[in-house]
Amino acid sequence: FEWKLVTAKQGFVRDLLKNDEMIRKYWRIASNGFRIPYLESIILKSYIDNGEIPRDCVIVNGNSGDLIEGDQFCKYFLPGNTYRRDELIDQILDRHFYIFGLKLQQHPALREIITEELGLTQEKYSYEQCQELFEQFNWRQRQSRYVVNSYVECEEILHTEWRLPLWDDALVDYWLNVPTAQRAYRNLYYKIVGEEQLPTANVETTYLRIMRFAKKSCLPLVHLFYPVRKTLTYILRNNLFYPVNLKELTKIISYTKGNRTDSMTAIVYVTARDFYPQYFGDLDAFLRKYL
Repeated sequence: FEWKLVTAKQGFVRDLLKNDEMIRKYWRIASNGFRIPYLESIILKSYIDNGEIPRDCVIVNGNSGDLIEGDQFCKYFLPGNTYRRDELIDQILDRHFYIFGLKLQQHPALREIITEELGLTQEKYSYEQCQELFEQFNWRQRQSRYVVNSYVECEEILHTEWRLPLWDDALVDYWLNVPTAQRAYRNLYYKIVGEEQLPTANVETTYLRIMRFAKKSCLPLVHLFYPVRKTLTYILRNNLFYPVNLKELTKIISYTKGNRTDSMTAIVYVTARDFYPQYFGDLDAFLRKYL
């Protein structure tokens, strides 16, 4: 197969939403509470429109293989230890709800939903149980509802077929039967592939480690400087995926104080802006109360 690097100019999504009615329509359809727009695939649209990629192609995606191999274990849980139910819920909230802002992340309703979804009736859980439940939530609520479900846009917008080979039934069934210790952090996988290891999107960079430490140690300083950095990133168009105008970005930053704010926060905000009022009322009043 020919190797081709797919690129997009800065501010790609903002320009696309401004100039393409079909993409605006898709955005409204995808913001439905069950999925949010998954914009990486949309980058291919211009390549298909100008004939560089054939319209009858099949999109083969490499997502989520690392999950079943054990890459997304929770480092908080250690072998041989037991943990309270609230500790398990805290780790799930920290992993999957962090872009909501710290206050909304601790909303009691989220804890109730997680408890119900996972059937958490015990007060304490073993290391193996915690990792299994941590992954189960990831699989059911993130991978299936967001990552996999969002590939449907390949058919809806690009009019192509798609495949997800790393979640082939045979592969999933195999990894489900590998003991926890061998799956932990892809131990068995790395023994198999040896020197052919490749980093994943979940590998934490030095910058992210520094920011994580800063947010734990000196959060007021982060609240002072992080919003400035995010605003400059937006103004200089150094991000492909911001779907909001500067006024909306300022509002988002005022809610989250810049804490873990990124382009996905903006996408979630737009989804909530279009979806929430239909069923629940004034979104901004809710956010002012809980953020």
